Amino acid sequence: MKVLALVLSLGLAHAAWAQPQEQVAMSREALQEHVTQAVSESVSDLEARIAALEARITALGNSSCHTPHWQPNGTIDPDTTGTCPTADWFHWRDPVLGDTCYWVQTAYRGSYSDAVNYCSLEAPHAYLAFPRTLSEWAVLFSLKFGSETENFAPTTVGIRFSGGHWLSSTNQVVDNVVAHLWDSGEPAGDGDCVSTKINADYAQLRLSDRNCDDVDFFVCAVAV
Repeated sequence: MKVLALVLSLGLAHAAWAQPQEQVAMSREALQEHVTQAVSESVSDLEARIAALEARITALGNSSCHTPHWQPNGTIDPDTTGTCPTADWFHWRDPVLGDTCYWVQTAYRGSYSDAVNYCSLEAPHAYLAFPRTLSEWAVLFSLKFGSETENFAPTTVGIRFSGGHWLSSTNQVVDNVVAHLWDSGEPAGDGDCVSTKINADYAQLRLSDRNCDDVDFFVCAVAV
């Protein structure tokens, strides 16, 4: 009887010990399954993010940074009619503004005052180019990207802050035009002059205020 009691006691003890072990094993399996599922979901989420990023990169690669948000009226072409001062100027005919010629300076960088003076010497009544309308901004956009200038390099624009207004190089108030063209966070108080700036998604040319002594490429214009 004593032997039988001892055997039963050992059996019950083993069963009592084995039960927590089974629970631990089940807990480990549940934990492993949870971790596996979490990792799988994280990988799937990461793959989805990578796919979305690749799609974005592809879209940016296929989109043309040469396409402005505003389309120019009329056409702009190298002058072949003798309308412009010389053959290396571009001619644009707008139904509202009339005929304008543009010359892109790609060999010399100048400050705002340098550019103004340089343009005035290129042809009678020539001035440092600025957008009179959003349509003309699209023209200046296409000229910048069609030139030999580095596409993303800043270009001095014929606009300067004076007397509480943004004035063109021909002393016209252009507040209403530039209000549509500032990049996000601009004007940032960096200076009283203006240059071009590629916006965050590299899709549009925008304006940024800058120091008037900064030197960059520029575009001259003359109405003909």
